[in-house]
Amino acid sequence: MKKATVALLAVLALPSCQDFLEENPKNRVAITNFYQNADDAVAAVNAVYGYLNSTSTGSTAGVYHSTFWVTAGLASDELLNNQIFAPDLDQLATFTHGPQNAALLEIWAMHYKAITVANIAIERIPGISMDENLKNRLVNEARFLRGLLYFNLVRMFGNIPLLTKEVEPLTPAVSTPDQIYAQIISDLTSAENLPLDYPAGNGKGRATKGAAKALLAKVYLTRKDWDNAAKKAKEVIDLNKYALWEDFAQVFKLENRNGKEAIFSIGFGDQGGAISFWEVGQFQVRLLPNELSAEGVENAQGWQIPTMHLYNSFDFNDRRREVTFLTQYVNRSGAVTPIRPYIQKYWDRASEPKGNGSANDFPILRYADVLLIYAEANNELGNLVLAHEYINMVRKRARFDGADYRASVPDYVGLTKEQMRAALLKERAHEFVAEGQRWFDLARTGTLETLVPLAKSGVVPSAKHYLFPIPQRERDLNPNLPQNNYYSSKAFKMTEPITIAMDLGGTKIKLGLVQGGNILAQAQMDAYSDQGLRGRLPYIKQAIDELLDVERINVVDIAGLGISIPGIVDSRKKKVLSIDKKYGDAPGIDFTSWARASWGLPLILENDARAALVGEWQYGNGQGMENVVLMTLGTGVGTSAVIEGKVLRGSHYQAGILGGHFTVNVFGGRCNCGNMGCVEVESSSWSLEEKVKAQPLYAESKLKGEPKIDFAALFHWAEQKDPLALQMRDECLDVWAACAINLIHAYDPEVLLVGGGIMGSGAYILPYLQEKIHQLAWTPWGKVEVRAASSFDSAALLGAGYLVLHQN
Repeated sequence: MKKATVALLAVLALPSCQDFLEENPKNRVAITNFYQNADDAVAAVNAVYGYLNSTSTGSTAGVYHSTFWVTAGLASDELLNNQIFAPDLDQLATFTHGPQNAALLEIWAMHYKAITVANIAIERIPGISMDENLKNRLVNEARFLRGLLYFNLVRMFGNIPLLTKEVEPLTPAVSTPDQIYAQIISDLTSAENLPLDYPAGNGKGRATKGAAKALLAKVYLTRKDWDNAAKKAKEVIDLNKYALWEDFAQVFKLENRNGKEAIFSIGFGDQGGAISFWEVGQFQVRLLPNELSAEGVENAQGWQIPTMHLYNSFDFNDRRREVTFLTQYVNRSGAVTPIRPYIQKYWDRASEPKGNGSANDFPILRYADVLLIYAEANNELGNLVLAHEYINMVRKRARFDGADYRASVPDYVGLTKEQMRAALLKERAHEFVAEGQRWFDLARTGTLETLVPLAKSGVVPSAKHYLFPIPQRERDLNPNLPQNNYYSSKAFKMTEPITIAMDLGGTKIKLGLVQGGNILAQAQMDAYSDQGLRGRLPYIKQAIDELLDVERINVVDIAGLGISIPGIVDSRKKKVLSIDKKYGDAPGIDFTSWARASWGLPLILENDARAALVGEWQYGNGQGMENVVLMTLGTGVGTSAVIEGKVLRGSHYQAGILGGHFTVNVFGGRCNCGNMGCVEVESSSWSLEEKVKAQPLYAESKLKGEPKIDFAALFHWAEQKDPLALQMRDECLDVWAACAINLIHAYDPEVLLVGGGIMGSGAYILPYLQEKIHQLAWTPWGKVEVRAASSFDSAALLGAGYLVLHQN
């Protein structure tokens, strides 16, 4: 199989700045003589930082140079586009953007370039003979940066490729947001071992323990994990390392770069700032008005401007208003002339009187953000006293005019939970203007549709705008990249009803509020399926009620409840007929009565594999197909089928779902179903460890050192040419291929979808299955196409939601 490898070769050296950092990032090196010593390790990690701002690494812009924060402001109620001949930015500002948008392509490309450089550093540095403390620190810096980059991407694009190695497939499949977030949390948790600070003159602007904890708090807040968001924010507060500047005007002074409020910033400009690669920022160029040329300011274009709604939402005496906005200039006659508001917060007039390229830092994490995260998390947890205390810390500073505290901008007092939500969004709007936060704040709080039209007359976002489209150029190059749901032929309609959906998996229970092909909100909990289901029902109800509360949805607006569950399910009588191992008490549960008693809702109950296929058929990679089969590879092997546009169930509701119990080895082991040599016993997660340990080669295999033998370990050691891992991998691939061919012979599909947890190695599995099917399947009419399931972690929820509205 073809794979892509990226080698960190160099970024240009500027000899005049050799003395900027003791850890100099820009030496030109070749892959053959790199990664040999500590200096190489430092340079490798500094190169990752370089991609955050640099304009001389093969692109017109680094990650935070401008396009990223401009996009987050335009696609919200914060910014308008004033730049002529920039249709891509006009589209973002009016929510008419699509997959061809060049700004989104740049964001995607620059993030993955930086991720690739981080992956190389993380993989190569451990092999260098050097000081262990420095080695661990550098790896954790790279992991922090990778976590930050993936946090941006997953929030913007949803299902994306998760690349964590130097060598990755040329056309990688996507991972789910849950999988991406798991990697982000892993990276940032490791980065919590970074130093709290660095020696003077060596390390300014590098990632720290505080930065890792603060970013984790933000990740957990985005995930609506209020407990962990509050916990991590409080850990940052308790470090006693950070504080607010008394005057908001001090935050953006050049002399205060990387100061007490800056938790993590991107450095631009000269060597006096944070870690920088001598690239100037575009803040003044983009934000200051052209009229300032009368005052000697150079290259002020005023390309992005604040909405009047934002400007007018400030209290008149809010210090942030006068610091953030410029509303007048001195014309060439010397007269003070009023103009519409522009953004001036990044302009230090004393230090950079001519404007133009700026040496100011771009703030990623400020202490004010941590205080507001802590307030928001506590508000959602019902701790209103703490929420008031911490939002008012930020509010207090807005009263300080540089000399005294004004009587205006009073503290918030006695707000309800709902009022506090609105207050927090307002404070974040005022505190973080043009800091690349607003779209993310509106998206995570579900307020794009309600708040944007207040700022932009006639612009009404819809549910599709909670994700950006995957750039079409990337999809043309990689057929494994699905498009986000609302850019498909089955575009979302705001009139579609909302449903509650549940996917009762053997390991995790997933819950969601579903509207069309969109999951408005979701949660999950441990299943404890071996202990039965009845005892989990109260917790499930509580979690659903919390989702409804957070999303401000009344149960009277819910169309029904859809549940997917393993086993043989009578979908007409809404009863589990038989189930193996998991939820042994499920056949005795009256789900219809429970749904009625809990929410007064009608119910559909469906087998989990069927529900997942319906989700893929309607919203994923099975769209437009009349005949499609799904095979899931995970704890077990699940299957389901749609034949001539109808879900296959059979007279006893077991048609299509027992493909995992096809016999593929009459001399094989006994399956949980009682049969011999089933697909599951030969090639599923639950049987893998026992099969591996029974092999003669096990004593000498690298697999023996694994604490848990799963398919991730198996595929890893197979790539390293471990003989037993290769043998077992190839045996499993042949079993899966046999199962797929049996499904094709039985159901005659146009497309075979493959999903499940094992598909983390899908880039190897899918080509193998496709090749075997082309060789061995008897399909004289043509070739069955093998596709990866596009949204498998959420497909069962989407399918259950669909079935509520289309029960037949």
